[in-house]
Amino acid sequence: VPTIELNKVVFPEPFGPINPTIEPCSTDKEISSLAFTPPKCL
Repeated sequence: VPTIELNKVVFPEPFGPINPTIEPCSTDKEISSLAFTPPKCL
């Protein structure tokens, strides 16, 4: 458990600038999946 706590504190620092870049990418993929669901239903 202590290892995860340390990781959580070390991640936000180096991953700070990388998080925003991964967030939009993840949202884009989620939106693509949602957009592909309606057409399949039709």
